[in-house]
Amino acid sequence: MTTSRNLTTEMLRAYVGQADCCKEPLRAGHIYLRVASVVASKGSEDRIKQFLESLRRNDWSSLQAFNEWNSQKDNLVAHLIRCPNGQGILVAVIDPVELCANPYLLAKSPLDDKEMQHGTDLFDNAEWLALS
Repeated sequence: MTTSRNLTTEMLRAYVGQADCCKEPLRAGHIYLRVASVVASKGSEDRIKQFLESLRRNDWSSLQAFNEWNSQKDNLVAHLIRCPNGQGILVAVIDPVELCANPYLLAKSPLDDKEMQHGTDLFDNAEWLALS
């Protein structure tokens, strides 16, 4: 049975490829968490700019404010990926509404130990999912 979790796992493996911090392909031992999402449509340009700026700055508090999703529109999604060595990356993916369109990687940035720890602490109660 295909679930949204399976689709997200496959999408991250395909479009992220490897984690820059551990230089390994996303596989067993890597875990991920959706940390933010925003609807990407006409009229939401300012909101998208705020999302991208928060992402660029690794501003976890601001990213938490982005918890939007619309199954009838494209969405911009940020995922935090933790490597087996404890380091991590923050990625942003465009998730298009069209079934025939593929998601694509918009941004991928490695996190230093301090940034990763802050993100992990902030989302401590969230459910991390395995990339296996």
